[in-house]
Amino acid sequence: MADTILMIHGMWGGAWYWEKFRGVFEAKGYRCAAVTLPYHDADPKGIPDQQLGTTSLLDYARFLEKEIEKLGS
Repeated sequence: MADTILMIHGMWGGAWYWEKFRGVFEAKGYRCAAVTLPYHDADPKGIPDQQLGTTSLLDYARFLEKEIEKLGS
């Protein structure tokens, strides 16, 4: 099985941040997964989701843990 890269975006982003990078790594044989963090799937020019103000780093860690489990390795 190929090595897996989990791609995690920063503020005002989503999984789409990684489209070009993903292609580069997949061409080299890596398995890539890109996620959109909770409440980050809005228009960057729009009003942010109010739940961003109450989402903690632990909330994100739990979300990412579930995403990693889905990868199966």
